[in-house]
Amino acid sequence: MDIVEKTIKIMPSSNIIDYIKMGDLASKNGDEDESFKWYFKGLEVAREQENKEKVDYISGLIITMM
Repeated sequence: MDIVEKTIKIMPSSNIIDYIKMGDLASKNGDEDESFKWYFKGLEVAREQENKEKVDYISGLIITMM
């Protein structure tokens, strides 16, 4: 398990924006794999919270990166 996966597991944040910001930062630093991990975790939290706006937004980010 790498550092990102460990951080995601211990980061109990329910704030979707935190995951988007971490994904953006990883992407800005050129680490697409790390960015995907943060975005997918944010997507999971958004779905749990039934936040359609954030689900759509994060899905768009993921699709754009592919």
